[in-house]
Amino acid sequence: MAIPSEFQEREYESLFIQELAKLGSVTWSPGQTDECLLGFDGALWIDPSRLLRFGFPRPDHARHRWHHFWPFWEPEFWHGQQLHSQFIDEWRRFANDTFPKKSLNFFVQHKRPFQTTEQGACGDHWRQAYFEFKIDTQQQRRLEQLENKLGDAGVVTYSCAAFLKKDDLWKHQENTAIVRNSNFVSAKKLSGHNRYTFIDSGHSGYANPDPEAIEDEPLFERIASAYERSEGAFSDQVKRAGAAVHEIMNEEDPNGTGLYRQILNRFAEGSEVERIESVFLTSLIQILAFNTVNSTSYAVITAPTRKE
Repeated sequence: MAIPSEFQEREYESLFIQELAKLGSVTWSPGQTDECLLGFDGALWIDPSRLLRFGFPRPDHARHRWHHFWPFWEPEFWHGQQLHSQFIDEWRRFANDTFPKKSLNFFVQHKRPFQTTEQGACGDHWRQAYFEFKIDTQQQRRLEQLENKLGDAGVVTYSCAAFLKKDDLWKHQENTAIVRNSNFVSAKKLSGHNRYTFIDSGHSGYANPDPEAIEDEPLFERIASAYERSEGAFSDQVKRAGAAVHEIMNEEDPNGTGLYRQILNRFAEGSEVERIESVFLTSLIQILAFNTVNSTSYAVITAPTRKE
């Protein structure tokens, strides 16, 4: 029997992103307000339903599909700032001047850990209790493509806590030790697999159904290497990521991209987006849509100065 962690993926994800900043990384992530450098995030991006008059999708619990939309606003109560081209251009220039000149795109697929002593290939390999998470086929394919498109100047990784208790989550947060107590594996390492298992934090594990011992590079080494290869200002990184995810989603069949296109269309319908000739803003919306469909998180980061 597999025992799930006491915390959900989103709890872990939020604290994980915050910790990168505490480790000395300058970090900007749409939707995260803590420890951020640029005001657009907390002041303007945190509630797109007010800014862009957009309703986020909600899950159909019977089918576990995302296809309904919840309007969080009513026109008569709407009071967010309407986006316009002058504001976007001014904020983009401000971001490029404020954010460090060198940065990289960082996509993370956070996974909720389960612990089990189940027998079989993984049980025979570990011969003790181990952590595991399931790999979604479509999600994995998109992450692999994204890793290839970003190349050596970006990082795409799975991240899973090597603990189950919520008390441990708070303890690790207090000690700036969430990253140190997590296991990381790049998408390309899990090609062809549907389950990943590990017994400790770090970058080593074991995958199925075709049994394979996995040994990846340490996360901070991957980030440092990508940081050295990255080029372009902050907005260039956002535009590069937006182009990559949009190309990936457009390569799939219509059934696989339905929600992605719905989100893009809802943004365009409920805002000034169509009248804003901003590749930067369009890229942000594409990234947000990709994250919603694939449950990924995105940040533009610099390399952490502390390797804890």
